[in-house]
Amino acid sequence: MKITVDVEIPESEFARAPFVQKALEGLNPQVHTRFVTDKEALCARIQESIKQKKYNAISTELTSRLNFLPAAEDALKCMCSAGLFSVQRVEWGEPVTPFIDIIKHIPSPLKDKLKAEIVREAMEFLSKSRYLDCSRLPIIPYAETLAAMTQADLLNVRSAIVTITQMVRLDTTRTAGITCLGKLVEMAFEKIRQCDMQIFETINAALAYAQRDDFFVYDLEYVISALGGSQNKSSLSLRRSGTHHKSSILSLAYSGPGSTREIVVSSSADGSIATWDGSGQLLQNVILSRHYASSLDLSSRGRALIVGTVGTKGDVPPAVIIYEAVHDNHWEERDAVEPKDAVFVTAVKSIRAATQLRYLVAVNTPAANPLLLYDRKQLVQEYTNHTDIITSVFVPPDRDTTVITGSRDCTVALYDTRSRQRTATIKSHFNSVTALGIFGENCLFTGGLDKRVVVDDMRMLGHQPTCCDMDSAVLSLSVASPTQCAVSTLTGVHVINFSNGNMLPATSRADSGTQSSCYNSLVWNSNGSVLYAGGDSTTLDLYVKTFDGDFESA
Repeated sequence: MKITVDVEIPESEFARAPFVQKALEGLNPQVHTRFVTDKEALCARIQESIKQKKYNAISTELTSRLNFLPAAEDALKCMCSAGLFSVQRVEWGEPVTPFIDIIKHIPSPLKDKLKAEIVREAMEFLSKSRYLDCSRLPIIPYAETLAAMTQADLLNVRSAIVTITQMVRLDTTRTAGITCLGKLVEMAFEKIRQCDMQIFETINAALAYAQRDDFFVYDLEYVISALGGSQNKSSLSLRRSGTHHKSSILSLAYSGPGSTREIVVSSSADGSIATWDGSGQLLQNVILSRHYASSLDLSSRGRALIVGTVGTKGDVPPAVIIYEAVHDNHWEERDAVEPKDAVFVTAVKSIRAATQLRYLVAVNTPAANPLLLYDRKQLVQEYTNHTDIITSVFVPPDRDTTVITGSRDCTVALYDTRSRQRTATIKSHFNSVTALGIFGENCLFTGGLDKRVVVDDMRMLGHQPTCCDMDSAVLSLSVASPTQCAVSTLTGVHVINFSNGNMLPATSRADSGTQSSCYNSLVWNSNGSVLYAGGDSTTLDLYVKTFDGDFESA
């Protein structure tokens, strides 16, 4: 015969429990003593403490019960149902932290066991299949508990984010995942700030999934605003479109008011080269007879124009044409060079800080893809490091020795013109690099067909860069500040805000008026208030920054 005795003892008698157990077992060797809890009464005391906002007594009792192993399981069930996961607690507006603090002060290894049980129960509930528009109220206490545990270092923030973003990716758990992500941002923001960029890319990718559903507009705005910007408010508005070209605009160049004049020059596949003032008024048009300009740049404080051209017929070789501003600042052709064996001129870029006219020309030949450095018409240097076509060339405006190139071989190369060797190679892209930009001396922006914009610190190449995933291939980019970059993709113009210490790049789409265009070239004006864009629409489009629905005058 086996005898089982259930014994309920008050908290004050926990110290005597071993003696009670020994006494009962001494009566008969077959006696099995089991300590039980009046769970209904304990839950009622927990609820009353929440209602009265008085936690000292219940915290002391729960701590004692959890530390007393025979009573720990029942105590944890009561604390979860009446405290941690209580919808009533949420409706009363009371925090979950008093109960999290209890777990924090339980010694290991019991603390680890209790923590694991709480997480197991929470995930079992959150992983249930739900409709996207289901009530959030039952989910909130579970989300709060996980967020508070993360904030209290009971859960690893990286693991929590990975788990939550996996929930966001599934239709059946997206609502629970978004709710948990919002609570995590609200309650454990400082922990998130300390994460590496890979985690922020994971969050970004999860938010992209959530954008498919209109149910989460508020949640997305809250999360993205907290981590670095606004998703819904456009940072740019289309102010003006200048009509002139008959075909797509291929390239733009800008010279600011610090130069002789503020102008924007655009080139088109129709063979025309248009010069505009800073407000988008047409000043001059140049027509090429045998070529069209695929790329161009301004030099000599806006008084020299370097044009990379492609022949309109197969027997016309590509050339680089140099124009100078004369008389009333109209362009007149002065010089031209035809790079040897060139099949295409893919990019031209002036070295603006040089005292004489110096410029770079990227060409494609049957044997290589060289980058050529010219003094006026004289070839002085040649680099042949890229294994595929050079798609973009950039020279920081205040330097005359640093050159940056992007290529279809997926790499970015850095050169010092005082040497015939490249100084560094960056491999941050998985497809062709299509666009380059820089702010200050060290903040390098690159974009590519892999739909990525990458920001590198040129002083720490090889370290983890900041990355932002776009909706489609990057065609062009222009940098306004170390925290803001305009990007053109196949769907129009977007602005990336890298605020809060480059934590989470937040992208907003520009207000493009009645239509969106594929822009082949973007360039900011000198103070970053006006963005000039040219592409398939054939117009020179001027975008201005928006502030609370209004915009600055161009």
